[in-house]
Amino acid sequence: MNYSEIILRGYFDENNREFLEKYFFREFKKAEKDQFFEADEFFNGCIKVIEGWEKHLEDQVFRRKHQLYEMLSGARNGTMHYKDLQGKTVNQINQETIDYCEEELKNVRPDGIGGLTFNVNLFALTNGRIAYNISYGELLQIKLSILKAYKKSHQKTFADPSKEVNPENKAIKYNAKHYVLSFIMECNAIGKSLPIGQKKVLENVGNKKMGAGKGNRFYKVFNEIVKKDLIVENNLIEIGGENWREIVKNLSTEPEKIEIFLQSKHL
Repeated sequence: MNYSEIILRGYFDENNREFLEKYFFREFKKAEKDQFFEADEFFNGCIKVIEGWEKHLEDQVFRRKHQLYEMLSGARNGTMHYKDLQGKTVNQINQETIDYCEEELKNVRPDGIGGLTFNVNLFALTNGRIAYNISYGELLQIKLSILKAYKKSHQKTFADPSKEVNPENKAIKYNAKHYVLSFIMECNAIGKSLPIGQKKVLENVGNKKMGAGKGNRFYKVFNEIVKKDLIVENNLIEIGGENWREIVKNLSTEPEKIEIFLQSKHL
């Protein structure tokens, strides 16, 4: 089964792209009928292609990060060589290089670092057959459509907990930890840098999310939570309770992207 071809055919056909989730579900039903594929097998194959594209982005980010660290080390050690000092001293240029590298390294995203944003180079990945660069946003759109189609094929297995009759869910009262955890997860999911150390920014976020006058509480709780390893489920349960996943998505404007992010981290 050529999963890459299935994905590309779906995305580059204008009609299929508009109804991408339905397209992937139809392709699964064909594979099920004609080749006796099960849902797990079919959709896992599709996701592996997307993971390969994500790895392509990760590699580009890693190479740029390595380059920046080498420049930073060279400037700090005084081993960098410059062709044109532009009328400045070597020490001045070294300091400018250090400042530049440190600033760039503050903003690492799934698809870029600092001022650089990378795309999935299909020309390289398809041996020149397709000359197109897929953005990270497009990649997420495709991945989400695949996951939705997969969910549709497992309706009973993936019942929505928010629709179940559960008095405890209705009684949930959101606290500062819930809002902070949702904010951090959303930033991670959409590739936005966390405003660590930016008190005013965090207080503004807190005031908007929790209500006027609660920004300082949000800021303090953020400083506590951001230090924890949020890829460890026990930590997430400790912070947000047993229903942390639904709470995080309920408080976010990007619940679907958060779900994709969590699944990518095997949570």
